[in-house]
Amino acid sequence: MNDNRYGIDYLLDLLVKNGLIGLSQAGEIKRAYQAALGPAGRPVRTKEGPSSALDPLNYLVSLNLMLPGDNTLGRTVDDDILARVMAHAAGLPYRRVEQRDLDLELVTGILPQSFALRHMVMPLGLENGQLMVGVRHPFCQQIMEDVRRVADQPTQMVIVPTPMLRKLISEVYNFRGSVVGAEGQ
Repeated sequence: MNDNRYGIDYLLDLLVKNGLIGLSQAGEIKRAYQAALGPAGRPVRTKEGPSSALDPLNYLVSLNLMLPGDNTLGRTVDDDILARVMAHAAGLPYRRVEQRDLDLELVTGILPQSFALRHMVMPLGLENGQLMVGVRHPFCQQIMEDVRRVADQPTQMVIVPTPMLRKLISEVYNFRGSVVGAEGQ
C-alpha cells in the first residue's frame, strides 16, 4: 500500500519545511521512532497489517507536538494538520467530509467496506466527470489504480484526515447496510 516515499523521513521533512518543528527536534523524533521500531526497522505486522502504533502518521500524532507561535493556544500537530501539509506538498485537494455530503449508493456501490478499511480509501462522489476518492496520504498509487479499474472512470485523490476517513467508512457502510436490511423486510 505504501510508496517508499511515505515514511517518517518524508513526514518530518514536511514538518520542518512548514516551520512546525525544528531540524534538531526532527532528528530526535527520527531516532526515537527508529528505536521504537527495533532491530527489524519496520512496524510489527499483524493480520490487519503493520502495527498502527508505529505507523509514521499515528506515531507523529501520538507525540502531541506543540505548534510554534503565540496564537496556537496549545494546539498540537494532529491528523488534520498532517493531512493539510501532505495535500499541499503533493498538490492535491484537502477536504473535511461529512456523511450527509455523500451519495451512499455511489460510495458503497464502488468498493466493499473491507477494501475501504484495509486501504483507508473511500469514494466521495463525482465532480467534473471524475470520481473523487478520499485517501489518507498521497502515496497510494497502486490502490488508486485498483479503484480506477473497479470504478471504470477517471479518479482524483483527495486527502482526508485519517480519523475522519475511518469514521466515514464505518458510518457510511454500516448505515447503508441498515437501509438495505430494512428494505429487505
